[in-house]
Amino acid sequence: MNQKVDNWIELTPEAKNFHDSQFSIPHRNTVFFVEWLISKGLFTKEKMNYLDVGCGKGGSIFYLNQQVSNNEYTGIDVNSELISSGNSVFQEKNLTNCKLLVRNLYEENKDLEKKFDCVLSFQTLSYLPECIVPIKQMSKMAKSWVACSSLFFDGELNCTVNIEDNNQPLSNGLPNNLFYNVYSLSKVRKCFKECGFSKFSFIPFEIDVDLEKTNPRGKGSFTKKLESGKRIIFSGPLHMPWHFILAER
Repeated sequence: MNQKVDNWIELTPEAKNFHDSQFSIPHRNTVFFVEWLISKGLFTKEKMNYLDVGCGKGGSIFYLNQQVSNNEYTGIDVNSELISSGNSVFQEKNLTNCKLLVRNLYEENKDLEKKFDCVLSFQTLSYLPECIVPIKQMSKMAKSWVACSSLFFDGELNCTVNIEDNNQPLSNGLPNNLFYNVYSLSKVRKCFKECGFSKFSFIPFEIDVDLEKTNPRGKGSFTKKLESGKRIIFSGPLHMPWHFILAER
């Protein structure tokens, strides 16, 4: 299965705004994910090297550095425009401990193997064609642990969901497609174990704010509230079962 690189390089204005907005208003998913990791004692006072895989413009790294500023943060992404723009932001803000690199997760990155104490991935894994190659690649880069926020199912079912957005401009004559895959936590746990990670934990993400439906006939996250008061997240016709996972050596 080939990676749909065009979706990450030829960004729509909406996608660019998505990356820009994270510097001013971090997503609740990002905030809760970081809080969960901090509560588990995974951001220490000693200087450590953290890698954000699929970093985009670096908004999550910017937020991480605001919470714990005494570490080294590196981000990798296939989109050179976002990487250049994000590095400019870090330079303007004199954040010398934050940097972004242009890399493709589906290619060999030998110079990054075992270079980082910890590897994170924010809201990226489910938008890739599959999860095994990315997990193996991230595992090679991490000395201590790997943590991801993505769409997961606490069971044996693994779902490949391909979104075809007919409202978006065509790219190279083809529809603008995107994956919204939901991965089996059992399968993910097994893959990490095979990569040398003996401990595995996860929690579902329960959002604490209402998200209005801004695109009634297309993509875009919104919430529905149950009688219990719990909110569930949708995008278009799909339920989005966000979870946070952590694999430790």
